[in-house]
Amino acid sequence: MKKTINKSFVLLLVLGFQTLVLGQSKTIYAGIEVGAKAIKVTVIDVPDLKNDVYSVVSVSTESALIGKGVSTKGIVLEEDIETAATLVLKNFVEIKAKYSLPEENIFVVISSGVGVAKNVKTLAAAIEKSINKKPEIITQENEAKLFVKGGIPLKRHEDSMVYDIGGGNSKGGFVVKVAGEKGLMFIPLGIEYGTVTLTEKIKKETKNQNDFSEYLVLTSKNKDSVSNKIKLNFANNSLLQRKANVYFSGGTVWSFITLTKNQNGDAYKKFTLQDVKDYHLDLVTNFSKFEQLAAENPEAETVLKTYSQKYLIAGNAILLSVLENLEYLNEKELYFVNNGHLTWLKAYVVEKISGKSSKIY
Repeated sequence: MKKTINKSFVLLLVLGFQTLVLGQSKTIYAGIEVGAKAIKVTVIDVPDLKNDVYSVVSVSTESALIGKGVSTKGIVLEEDIETAATLVLKNFVEIKAKYSLPEENIFVVISSGVGVAKNVKTLAAAIEKSINKKPEIITQENEAKLFVKGGIPLKRHEDSMVYDIGGGNSKGGFVVKVAGEKGLMFIPLGIEYGTVTLTEKIKKETKNQNDFSEYLVLTSKNKDSVSNKIKLNFANNSLLQRKANVYFSGGTVWSFITLTKNQNGDAYKKFTLQDVKDYHLDLVTNFSKFEQLAAENPEAETVLKTYSQKYLIAGNAILLSVLENLEYLNEKELYFVNNGHLTWLKAYVVEKISGKSSKIY
């Protein structure tokens, strides 16, 4: 007699086996970040918690302009709140199932660029309702501090500064050794504009959205304002000017590196002020150069699918403003941190797991 196989039973056996296999690894953790430009997901393996040893299992970024209303209205728009909650839920469910993770192993954060919105608590509540887990709103200072820990080689902590040009804001900082203490004190830096918020501000001021020359004039005007903010910010922290290394991250710098240099997966990529100036000139006068590159280079294609010409110009204006306000620039080493937007999140997850912060405070 021919026996029939219960498909549901087989499916349960397969799922049970997958859970058993994946469940053997109790060192997998995940972080979901709600940023101004995208939802970013990091899954890491932490085999040696005591020594903060961890490796990246997977990373993913899903574009979503969650922060576009922050600069123009000071809030996250209602439709963007819905988008954020939906995308967080989707990623939460997917990584929980794929890695058989308990919910306590998944951390959800709202980045500082979005966190400044007047209605950020409404956003947090919508996310909590969708996943039954309260997200943490990361401050600008803590985000930059974690970037130091996760993005800079330990031996260079005392002789470096970091600067992240995000979608909603730009932030960074440096550390100084405290007399009589074993730790390092973190000195924060930052301004309220990032690539998305500055672009949206310029677009709002533009009377004719099709007039590219008007956009450029307004970009120049806003660059002066941004540069003055950075100048004041740096003037209050004169110790930073002697730092020998400057580490940058963020979509703007990633775009610049990808469109002008060979992206070979190096953890750090060096560049100069002149490189950034030449790139800016091409963005304004020879953008077809990058469109042609995108036709044959997948990484360049990803950049142009992520950012329009206007976003690239505004974001690079921030990068130029930072560089132009750094003294002794010819004596400094400038680096792009590959996957820098994920380094602070990895450090955050490790700190949450261990229940302790780094020696940077």
